[in-house]
Amino acid sequence: MSGVLRLALIALGCGLLVAGVRLVTADPIARVRSAELRASLAALVGPVRADTVRLPVRWPLELCGGQTLLRARARGYGGPIELLVALDAEPRVLSLRVNRHAETPGIGDFIAVRDSDPTWLERFVGSTRDTLAARPFDLDAVAGATITVRGVRNALSAALEREVGFDPTPCPPSSADSVPGAAS
Repeated sequence: MSGVLRLALIALGCGLLVAGVRLVTADPIARVRSAELRASLAALVGPVRADTVRLPVRWPLELCGGQTLLRARARGYGGPIELLVALDAEPRVLSLRVNRHAETPGIGDFIAVRDSDPTWLERFVGSTRDTLAARPFDLDAVAGATITVRGVRNALSAALEREVGFDPTPCPPSSADSVPGAAS
């Protein structure tokens, strides 16, 4: 067998192996991502029934009662910081959660909700465009993480500047169990 044919067969075998692994792992990965998203949504806007949120979600996600949930991204020290932000019609930050980040463990990872300091992000709750611009939010309070803090602040600023439609429809009594507007 020639070397080229042997190499082609090896490449074909590797390609089939990769395709097979993707086929086997795609559903479990989608289920884990969906569960993570439901957990983040539940932390932001209350309990979410498992069958109401499907990936991909169409962002921004308009909720009843004039609330909107959206993703905001900005550059941190270690890479992109992605936030999930719940806004009211003003718009004012109702709640927020770091969805993804690549900040340095022990220095910039304080932005993620954890038991040791769950309140750091809470300082941004209630912020509007004007108050976010006016308040320093203790940028130097976290030594060595100024770029991370600025990344969170920039992501929030971008979220507050977005033009989103707010549905003023009041939430029905059972809305605590579902997230209207989730993609099916």
